[in-house]
Amino acid sequence: MNRTTFIAETRTLDFLASDAAAIINKWVADKTNNLIPEIVRAPLDPDLVMMLINALYFKGNWSKQFDPTLTYDGIFHLADGTEKACRMMSADAPFRFFQDDKTRGLELPYGDSLFSMVLLQPVDSAGLPGLISDLTQGGLEGWDGKFIREEGPVHVPKFKLEYGKTLSDELKAMGMASAFRDDADFSGIRPGGQLQISEVIHKTFVSVDETGTEAAAVTAVGIRTTALHLDLVRFDRPFLVVIREKTSGTILFPGAYHGSDPIIEGFGGGFPAMLLPSLFPSYISPQTRGGRRPEIPDPPHRKFDVPLRNSKPSRSEGRGP
Repeated sequence: MNRTTFIAETRTLDFLASDAAAIINKWVADKTNNLIPEIVRAPLDPDLVMMLINALYFKGNWSKQFDPTLTYDGIFHLADGTEKACRMMSADAPFRFFQDDKTRGLELPYGDSLFSMVLLQPVDSAGLPGLISDLTQGGLEGWDGKFIREEGPVHVPKFKLEYGKTLSDELKAMGMASAFRDDADFSGIRPGGQLQISEVIHKTFVSVDETGTEAAAVTAVGIRTTALHLDLVRFDRPFLVVIREKTSGTILFPGAYHGSDPIIEGFGGGFPAMLLPSLFPSYISPQTRGGRRPEIPDPPHRKFDVPLRNSKPSRSEGRGP
C-alpha cells in the first residue's frame, strides 16, 4: 500500500548495527543526487525505534539560459560594507521585473514557466530583515501583481546555498512540545504508546549557474522510546531567493543569500519557512492546472517516494527508509 497509494517505501533496519547510519545516509544521497550525502551520524540513539525521512530533489533548466561566455568577474557587496569577488552571470532578454520604494524583484522561469526562481532585493534602509518580515506576513502575493515583462540586461551571481539545522526547539515553540515529551501519544503507531520524537533534522542545498538550478532538501524525524529599471538590474547585494510552483504559488525553497558564506537563512524568527516543504510534503507538488507536467528535465535517477494527497510529484522526492 505504501508504494501503490503513497509512492513511499518502508523497510526494517537495526539502528544498533554499525552500518545503520551509513545505510540511511546512502538512501538520502541517492534521493538527492548526492547533493546531501549525510543526514545522520553514527552512532544512532540506542533508544531509536523508528525514523521518518523525507527527501526532495529539484533540477530545473532556465527557460532562457545564461550564456557562460558572458559570465564575468564581478563584485558582491556584503551587508557589513565589505566586498567579495564573485562570478556574475549576465543576460539581455525579456524577464519579469518590478521595483517599488522598498523592493526590487526579478523572476527567472524554468522550463515551460510553471516553476520559477524569484529574487527579491531590498532597496530601502530596512534591508533584508524588513524584506523577510514583509514576505513572512504577506507571502509573494503582494508582489506578484507588480511584475511586468521588460527586456534588458540583468546581472545575477552564481551561487550555492546550504542549510542544516535540528528543528526540535522550533517545533516545540510552534505547539508540538507534547510530541517530544514522555507522555506523547503515538498510540496509532504502537498500541500502548511509550514513543516520543527525539529530534527533527533538516538539510537543504541549492546551486544556481548559467544552466539553471539544482536543489535538494531532506528532513529526518527520529522517534524513540520514552525516555530600478531593467537595464540596471544587478543583484550584487544580499537578496532573497524563492523557488516556487506558479499555478498554486507553492514555495519549494525559500532562503537568503548574503554573499559571505554559502548559507541559506530561513525566513521569520523561530521557524524558517524554507523547511515547510520537507516537513509537509503535501505542499510540495500541487496538481498543475489541466494536469500539465512541467517541462523540466528529470534527473538521471527519477524516483518518487513521497506520500502526496491528490497530487502527482513533479520532482524526485522520497520518504523512507
